[in-house]
Amino acid sequence: MSSSENGHGELASSRKHKERRHRRNEEERKKEREETQREEREREREDRNSVRDRRREAEDSSSDSDRETKPRERRPAELTDSDDDRRPAAGHGVSADGEKDTSRGGEEEKRKEQREDERRKPGGMKPASTSTHSDGDESSDDDSFGPAPVAKGGRGAPGLVKRRRLVPHEELYLKNLPHEERYFRSFMHRDEVSHVVASPLHRFIITGSVDGHVKFWIREGEDIEFVKHFRAHVGALHCLCVSSADGGAVVGSVGGDRTFRLFEVVTFDMLCLLKLPFEPLACEFVHGREEPAPVVAISAKETPEIFLYKPTLSSESVGSFSLHMAPAHLLRFNAALDVCVSADKDGGLEVWCTDSYQRATRDNRMGKIRYSLKSETDHFELAKVKTYALALAVAPDGQLLAVLSADSTLRIFRFTTGKIAKVYLETVDMYETAQNDPQRRALHVDALDFEHRLAAEKELSKARGRAWQTMSFDESSNFLVYPSMLGIKIVNVKDNRLCRIIGKPEHSLRFLAVAVYQAKAQKRKATTTVILGKNAKTQENKEESRMDSVIVASAFKKNRVYFFTADSQKEGLVDLRDVFNEKPSKEEQEALAPSASSAIAPSLRSGRTATIFTTMGDIFIRLFPQECPKTVENFCTHARNGYYDQCIFHRVIKGFMIQTGDPNGDGTGGESIWGGDFEDEFHRALKHDRPFTVSMANAGPNTNGSQFFITTVPCSWLDNKHTVFGRVVQGMDVVTKIENVATNVEDKPKQDVKLLTIKVTS
Repeated sequence: MSSSENGHGELASSRKHKERRHRRNEEERKKEREETQREEREREREDRNSVRDRRREAEDSSSDSDRETKPRERRPAELTDSDDDRRPAAGHGVSADGEKDTSRGGEEEKRKEQREDERRKPGGMKPASTSTHSDGDESSDDDSFGPAPVAKGGRGAPGLVKRRRLVPHEELYLKNLPHEERYFRSFMHRDEVSHVVASPLHRFIITGSVDGHVKFWIREGEDIEFVKHFRAHVGALHCLCVSSADGGAVVGSVGGDRTFRLFEVVTFDMLCLLKLPFEPLACEFVHGREEPAPVVAISAKETPEIFLYKPTLSSESVGSFSLHMAPAHLLRFNAALDVCVSADKDGGLEVWCTDSYQRATRDNRMGKIRYSLKSETDHFELAKVKTYALALAVAPDGQLLAVLSADSTLRIFRFTTGKIAKVYLETVDMYETAQNDPQRRALHVDALDFEHRLAAEKELSKARGRAWQTMSFDESSNFLVYPSMLGIKIVNVKDNRLCRIIGKPEHSLRFLAVAVYQAKAQKRKATTTVILGKNAKTQENKEESRMDSVIVASAFKKNRVYFFTADSQKEGLVDLRDVFNEKPSKEEQEALAPSASSAIAPSLRSGRTATIFTTMGDIFIRLFPQECPKTVENFCTHARNGYYDQCIFHRVIKGFMIQTGDPNGDGTGGESIWGGDFEDEFHRALKHDRPFTVSMANAGPNTNGSQFFITTVPCSWLDNKHTVFGRVVQGMDVVTKIENVATNVEDKPKQDVKLLTIKVTS
């Protein structure tokens, strides 16, 4: 090989080497540009998230001052939530004020600080992974709330805060639910009430008691009227159900006498009677709207079998099957998806087809069910935690299933996926924590009242009445109505917000079975009156639409059924709420029988509630006869004898209290029912720690007579100096009105505010 050829070869080799090195440099520069662009995109995304977080924090802080005046609370502290495919864990969710939970929020703050430190370093921060969701995907995901979970191993992209979903026309939906805290009317059964159902299409409400009696009630105008009474079963009543697909056209019941009875609602008459070859446990109508005859599923008490009947056509079963390992004690039909859900006391939860009696899957419910195997769902969750369902509720649109379990936890399942969407805690521990948390004011009750409720809850956990609890969705499927330790809760399940608690002032009642009656809007005439001086002129009559809704409930160890409506209780008719439509028991007769004051026991001489009628409105107070027996007896006896009638509020101090009870009207008079003064009765649970406390006025230790006062602010300096014997439960606005009247230099109102009379109730 010549030297020239050698030179040409070396030159070509050098040129190729330079080209490879140039390409390699170009590739490295390209990678660096891509890396820089990726870092810039990541910084922009983080900046957008940071701006969004700051904006939301600013909105939350600006709404803090208005939170107390809102008609509904934000999310209750006991509520937790999760994504469709992720179980909720402790610490997830948001607090009652909408703030991020500290257990996860702290970790996110640490990660954010680490990212900021990395960003300050030369070259910026290299992300561990790139999110596959765009900014638009983040805001459009409507299956998750709050902080999103971090990728496994902690190296994923930062959790992105999801937008809060708001229910359109929420105020309108809430307006179509009862809002009065106290029940409107109650009626009697002969024994404990165990079941309540509603037929909104025909305006009927059906109730049943443990002795096998069934009663029909109708919503007529603004009142509830009794319709008919059936002795349905010789033995105990096991289950009472109403058809859902046709709006409640028929009602069925099963009992310990091994019979099934079918009632037609519109005629309130019994259609047929089936004698069963087994003892039934639960029943549910599973026919669709187009079915010519009703179909009912009845579970056996001794075996896990479920039988189906067409009672109007044949007394023989049309089919039976068994998917459970234990007897199914709960059945609920989903008319929207044409499937039924059943539960047993081993924690089993099954969703099955009403036509093939097979477990519902995407194969036999195409487009309605999204799973092929039960293992793809969370239906094993109850068995995993060794609990079982106490109550089931299906949303009218068929998308949600609510399960209240024996571990005092309410789980919301998505019907189509079988996944748990939300978990609401109703444990005693949660309420004890909330009682001492100033941010959970919606769950606060009087300390003494809380102890009574706590004792009732512990007693209920061991009683048969625990299994009588039921719950219902409203017609929009956005709100769940269910019983709790504090009353009947109405929760927005879409936004995870506690909207209201009704029945909370009824401290002696622990509600169990709950049914929601929502009829179509009714029109009524409204008269507009224009008042000019002393002349009143009726201007016009208009027809306004009025939404008619009722929540009907039973209570623990009570033989009454309670009706909550949107109508306010009329003045002076508090005692008429409880109707004696049955013969009172021996104990009730003794309590109601008139007798001489000296022959009445001190506990009967005292009342539990009292209504103070004034010229500015009515004040309802709760009394404490067990803690302050002598003080309450003195107050109640004076009230019954008319001692307080026409007394004036002789001392009013704004920002402190209003005082009355002196027949002389100047603060110098008044005596006890025994003549002279009587001793103080201090109780460790009764303090002047809140406004609207009712307490005895005195001139020193053990100088109580007849005068009393109502505080308008917390007055802790009065503890162990004045006897607290009551709390205002309704009419706080009246107390505030009296507090704000004009007074003279001696704190006496310039215009007399009179106490007309006091009505005591037991």
